[in-house]
Amino acid sequence: MSDSKLYYIKDKDFFLQILDYITKFLDTIEVSIDENEIIFTGIDPHDYCYVKATFPSNFFGINKDITEVNKFDIPYKTLFMMDVSILNKILPQVRGFDQVFLQFSDEQLTFQGYTQKIDTLYRIKWHSISDTIVPKPKNRNYKVVIDFIPGDLITAIKQVYSISNIMNIMISEKEVVFKTNLKEYSVETKLRPNFIKNEPINEITTLSKYFKIISQAMKLSKKVKLFLMDGEPPKIELSHELGGLFEFYFSYKKERQTTDRKGKSLPLIKSSQFMEFLSVLNKSPDKSLPIHTLTQMKLETKGGDNIRFGKMLELVNKKRGDIQLTELGVEFANELDSSIEMAQEVFFSLVKDKNEFFLYFFELLDNGEPKDKNQLRVELNLLLNEKELEAIDKRDIATLINVGQWCNKTRYENGMISKIK
Repeated sequence: MSDSKLYYIKDKDFFLQILDYITKFLDTIEVSIDENEIIFTGIDPHDYCYVKATFPSNFFGINKDITEVNKFDIPYKTLFMMDVSILNKILPQVRGFDQVFLQFSDEQLTFQGYTQKIDTLYRIKWHSISDTIVPKPKNRNYKVVIDFIPGDLITAIKQVYSISNIMNIMISEKEVVFKTNLKEYSVETKLRPNFIKNEPINEITTLSKYFKIISQAMKLSKKVKLFLMDGEPPKIELSHELGGLFEFYFSYKKERQTTDRKGKSLPLIKSSQFMEFLSVLNKSPDKSLPIHTLTQMKLETKGGDNIRFGKMLELVNKKRGDIQLTELGVEFANELDSSIEMAQEVFFSLVKDKNEFFLYFFELLDNGEPKDKNQLRVELNLLLNEKELEAIDKRDIATLINVGQWCNKTRYENGMISKIK
């Protein structure tokens, strides 16, 4: 892609507010740019809520000319993944500018901000991908579609949110009822909006917190539509007068999940340190050592990651304050001291047998196509979702890559991961 034009963001407040929501809900996003529009799409890997923000070309002007852009001057469509932590760092700075511009160039997205005395460029590099990764949500025939006056919905949500993050939505004749309760307190707010489609709904449970978070963008929207159906997550659409559209599917899963994933997540390990941890245990009397000794020798982290990883692979047991190799652990440690090449093959088979994350991680790399960490994590989480398994996070992917490198099965160069044939 080669394009030197600066595209003026006509409503920077709405545009940046939507990007801010993306950083709150998602870890990574898929960005699609063609001559007609920019689309940001993502799925929260822990919640599986779907987010899509579309900004048509007429949302922008050329340079400082307010005249709308009919088409972006882009020779071909581009598709890439972006780590939202990058946006999270620059958005607070970009908001302070009087005017904000976008510029597209070869594998680079530039935010350019102007004040009376300061001009600043924020450049974000990307790696193009060949195919869409984030799937579209399933086609739901929502039974209820409501067109709200933004201010009315904001007021109702604010009143319910004052009591609890969780709320119930009911449809009765021509009324929509938002209500919640917390111990001896309860709030119930009724609205009589414009129903585009209307059927009775007994009760839908969702997060008032999500509605509260996006209330600022509601204020800047021309229309707010709410889509409801029993047994399905609510969907909300915010429409801008310039054509921008923000779609969000709500869920309440995140509130119900425990934040302690120690039993399911992967320990954050360095394979070389873990192997030394096993080797030292194998050379010790009774094949065991106190935990504090391992920590002092810097063979264990404060979080106990090596012990947890060893227990997960059934290589070690914990007995009171000591860590001891199992029979399998002794066999592997002997192999480790005898032949590193054979130990790599044994460990490769072991991690796939003992943990499904590793099994599907190496399966994704089997096609030989290099992937960056963000793309790989999104694809793996989609696969784990299909298998009804919990999603991985950035710490997990770091462990997967590190183990793959130690086993001499994966290559990690220039930010891209691929299988070693």
